[in-house]
Amino acid sequence: MRAPIYLRFRPGLVIFVDETGEHICAQFMLLLQRTKPDSVLCQGMALLQLDTQKRTTTQLSLTHPLEQAQISTAETRPFELLVTQTLQELQSNQLITGITRAGYPVPDPRAQIYIVGDPTRSPLAQVQQALQAQLQRANNHSFICSMLRTQQSNQLEAPLKLALPTHFCYLYQGNSLQPQQAFLSEDETCYAMAEALFTLLLTSITTEPFFMEMIRGGTSPATPIVVGSLSTSLVLSPQEAIQDYCALRLGRDLLEQWRRGLQETPIATSRQEELRAGARGFAQTLTHWLEDSQERPLTNIKRGFHWSMYPRQHPEHLAPSLDGLRSTPPSQLPNAEDTARLHSQLSEQAQALFARFWPEAVQHAFTHQPGAAMNWSELVTCRAKKAPERYKAWNASATLAWQAMSTLITTRLQQIITDTSQVDETGLHLAMLYIDEFTSQAAQLERRCLAWQSRHQRGYNEIMRTFAARAGLPQATPTAPEKPPQADKQPSPDLSAEEAEIAQRLGKRLTRREARVPSPAAQALIALPFLIAVLITLPLLYPISILANIIAGVSTTTFLAHGLFHYQRQQAVRVARSDLLSFHRLAYIHRCELREDELRAKLIQELQENVHDLRERLHDLAPCFVTLRDQFSEQAERLQQELYNSPAGSRDVLVVNGELLQHGSRNTFEEIVEQVNKMRTLAPVQPWHQTLPAIQQHFLRTLTATGQSLPTSNQDNLRRQLIAFARETVQPYCSGEMTELGPALTKDDAWREAFTQARKLLYQPGPGMSEQSMTFVCGRERELQRNVLHIPDDAYPVYLPEAHPWLIIATFSRGNLLTTEESYARTYTYAHPDDSSNSA
Repeated sequence: MRAPIYLRFRPGLVIFVDETGEHICAQFMLLLQRTKPDSVLCQGMALLQLDTQKRTTTQLSLTHPLEQAQISTAETRPFELLVTQTLQELQSNQLITGITRAGYPVPDPRAQIYIVGDPTRSPLAQVQQALQAQLQRANNHSFICSMLRTQQSNQLEAPLKLALPTHFCYLYQGNSLQPQQAFLSEDETCYAMAEALFTLLLTSITTEPFFMEMIRGGTSPATPIVVGSLSTSLVLSPQEAIQDYCALRLGRDLLEQWRRGLQETPIATSRQEELRAGARGFAQTLTHWLEDSQERPLTNIKRGFHWSMYPRQHPEHLAPSLDGLRSTPPSQLPNAEDTARLHSQLSEQAQALFARFWPEAVQHAFTHQPGAAMNWSELVTCRAKKAPERYKAWNASATLAWQAMSTLITTRLQQIITDTSQVDETGLHLAMLYIDEFTSQAAQLERRCLAWQSRHQRGYNEIMRTFAARAGLPQATPTAPEKPPQADKQPSPDLSAEEAEIAQRLGKRLTRREARVPSPAAQALIALPFLIAVLITLPLLYPISILANIIAGVSTTTFLAHGLFHYQRQQAVRVARSDLLSFHRLAYIHRCELREDELRAKLIQELQENVHDLRERLHDLAPCFVTLRDQFSEQAERLQQELYNSPAGSRDVLVVNGELLQHGSRNTFEEIVEQVNKMRTLAPVQPWHQTLPAIQQHFLRTLTATGQSLPTSNQDNLRRQLIAFARETVQPYCSGEMTELGPALTKDDAWREAFTQARKLLYQPGPGMSEQSMTFVCGRERELQRNVLHIPDDAYPVYLPEAHPWLIIATFSRGNLLTTEESYARTYTYAHPDDSSNSA
């Protein structure tokens, strides 16, 4: 083993040209996702995407964290301007200082530049010349390399045209010639180029002077370096793939467990009846909240002017209690204080509305009138004109309160279903039984609401006929048709034509009766002549001894007669006043009832829709679980096959549990799943990891914490949530010794496989060319020193930071311009690998 190359770093700029460059860039990003290099080093790399046809250049910024391995696209700019600006950022003192302080010495801050593409499809020579000219104008001495992908050896003319004194071409063809000819797919070639870029950018190879001297062509300009290649093999543990596979398998097992609980687990009859009783109890609570069970403020006359018209001692006019808004504890409803305030505001607005026609309030206003006095009828008419505004305010409060009530009921129902589904492994089956019973109870509640609406309409029609008769209308107001309430059509706040006519007649009736009430002076004037006549005539008819008694009796009788007459007329006025106020109150009581019927119908409709949706989702859970279970199985199998059949699976060395990851014999993904399940059962990191039912319950609680549940989550969301949860669950068991690289490096097979892949030459020298090679082994210092016996004597060890748990073996090959005879001899050596043991 040669002298080590210590940990260093050099900034890098990569220009991906056209479609081929974009493909290679995608592979490069996948490598970053799998290896997760230090984010500090990613700051020292810049990626540009050049579209030669559209003549646009876009800077691609690596996003963090690298687990996502995404590219965020910045604004497109001119190529020359963007290159200059990017190089200034890469070579800025602030960036270099930050990288150095993070533990990565930067001996040469000049950025290494790579042009990546296919010379047969893109004008890379023009790109290189434009780049070189821009660097000369900016007095930038960065070294340019090309990384070219070609298909056949006769296409070497294209890269040869790019050969300049300060230019080196990494060439990758669709075949590998060591130890024997084997053709590579386009994906494999692009992956090989991406891995070579990864090695050049994230290891210390390009910081070595002897390496830079080789790619520059040495000190003698007579033997320029034309082409070469860097063949690599990455040794790592596919921890991300292992976690994903184990998570998919755990998710599949959880889904199968839920399916069995829904379809195969019996429920005791007593438990079923208990659930149905609970559903009926919740429906009864809703009925109490929604029915007219609370006295409507300032609408029931219990004492006052004309109690004889209201002989019943219980409240006549009731309103829905909506008790749920004020009785729900904050633990069950996050905004309980807001809903309680809505309930209070609704009561206050109702009082403000009906205070317009409350006898005591009107009497107080009549007694304390400022300025010119109005009679009682005029005062009521004036107050009635402001009633529509009060009704609108009540309507706004009622709408908000009923919307909050609808939200509360839906939340409570979903919470009941969620809690029921989390009881045990049969919870989802229990939730189905509950929702089935509640569906029938909701239908009964709808029928009750229709009956309440009909009762309200009948009561209003009867009242209209009664007051029409009292107002002296020739015929009663016809009965309004009874239609189902429409929540989108609100009643008018103003009186209808029939109501306005009745109110007007009642007002005139009151005015007439008020005019018929005699004043005390008028009564005195009427009684005085009679008393004078009595005083004159009685002495002529009766003796003086009894005259005083007779006069007193006559005077008393006269006074009582006039008082009774005045009381009767005043009582008639009171009845007329009470009728006028009662009519206005009843008109707005009917509007409130009509609006409440509409809001109640809307609430019941929304409730039934939610119940129907919940019921369908619960009954569709079993097919959903089967579908997701099959998807998880297919995705797990696809992940396994893609890993084995991907370019990484064929070129890189994947190790798990200190051995090579196998496809069909031993140390397979299936064995890894069994190992993870065994660790989870025997030595759980969390107590709930031990059994599938415990994991299910924890997942359901996790969903609840995010405001979701199995019945309320759609299939795509459930899939994402379950995969993320399962991945987090298996993560502690897919690390440590299982994914450590060190144990695998103590064995010969991992090194042998890696060196075999890395020594495959990925280009074919043309006539007059020969190649030279050198090997680099890039890994953490402690691992390289422990396994020095596995590293060839002529290989260069390259130290990586401890944060990089992977190893790369790279073989650098360069081609020199030689004579035709030498080229033929070299080609003959390729065709007889048994005789060319020293050609690697």
